[in-house]
Amino acid sequence: EFAVLSDDELEQKVEKIKVYSRMSPKDKYRVVATLQKLDHIVAVTGDGVNDAPALKKADIGVAMGITGTDVSKEVADMVITDDAFNTIVNAVEEGRNIFENMKRFIRYLLSCNFDEIFAVLLISLWLDTIPFLPLQILYLNLLTDALPALALSFEPYDPRLMKRKPRSKKSSFVRDMYVFAGLAGIVAFFASVGVFLLSYFWLGEIRGFTNREQIIAYSQMMAFVTTLTFELWFVFIARNDNDTPFLKSRPLKNKILIVSVLISWILLLLVIYIKPLLAIFSGFTIEDAYFLSAADWGIILAVTLGCQVFVEIARYLIRWVQTKRKMKLTAITT
Repeated sequence: EFAVLSDDELEQKVEKIKVYSRMSPKDKYRVVATLQKLDHIVAVTGDGVNDAPALKKADIGVAMGITGTDVSKEVADMVITDDAFNTIVNAVEEGRNIFENMKRFIRYLLSCNFDEIFAVLLISLWLDTIPFLPLQILYLNLLTDALPALALSFEPYDPRLMKRKPRSKKSSFVRDMYVFAGLAGIVAFFASVGVFLLSYFWLGEIRGFTNREQIIAYSQMMAFVTTLTFELWFVFIARNDNDTPFLKSRPLKNKILIVSVLISWILLLLVIYIKPLLAIFSGFTIEDAYFLSAADWGIILAVTLGCQVFVEIARYLIRWVQTKRKMKLTAITT
C-alpha cells in the first residue's frame, strides 16, 4: 500500500500516518526524505542493517548501543548505550536547557557591551575625554562577564521546557533576540551617557569640584557606577525570555546568580569606598578621593531602576505585537 503511493500523495499523508509495518529500507528512507521536504527536523531510531539508510538520511540518527548492529552505529549521529528511549527524552531536555542558557548569556552580553562601546565613542568625539577609564572598563567586564553572565549558564530547568514546540529550521539564533538586546543596549547607553553629562555639566560644580580634571574624574566614576549598577539589575531581566512576565519567571530561583550578583556588589563597593582602590580605579588622588554621597546614589538608583521598568514595559509591548502578528498570520492562513 505504501509502495504504490506517489510522492505527492505521500506528502499529503505522511504527517498523519502514525504507524508503518513491514517497511523496506527504501520505504524508511522515503519517509524521512518526505518529512524533511516538508520542513521537519527528523530523528530516526534503529538497530538493524535495514535501518541504516534512514539513520544516515535523518537529521539525527539514533542507534541502539546494546542490540544495535555495527552498521547502524557507524552511520548514526548518536548511540543510546542503555537502549532506553527515556534517555533520548532526557537528552532533548538537556539540549534545550543548554540552548536556552546560551541565549540568556549572549542576550545579556550583547545588551551590556553595546552601551560601553558607543558611550566611549560619543563622549570622546564630543568632549575630548572618555566616560570610562581603561581600568574601569576592564573591571566592568570582569564583574559582568565573569560572574553574573557565567551564572546564567547554571539556570535551573524551566518546567515548561519540554512543552514547547520544536524550533523551525528558518529560526535564527540571533534574530530572536536582536530587537530586545538592541533596545536594552540603547537604554543602557542613554543611562550611562546621561549620568556622565549630568555630572559633567551640573553635578560636578554642585559637589564643589573646581577644576576640569576633578569634574571629569567625578563624572567617570558616576558613569562607571551607573553602568555596573544597571547591568547588575538587568541580569535578572536578561535571564527571562520575552514570552514570560518578569514576576512569573521566578527571578530569584537561580541561587548561583544571586550569589554572583552579591559578590559583584561587594567588589564594586570596595573599589569606590576604599581610598587606595578608589585612587587606582578613578582619576582622583588619595588626598582628593571623593566617596559617592547619598544624593549620588539616589540619582544612580533612580536612573537604573527606572531603566529596568522601561525595558520590561517595552518587552511586554514587543510580546504583545508579536502575539498580534501571529494571530493575524494564523487568521490569514486559515
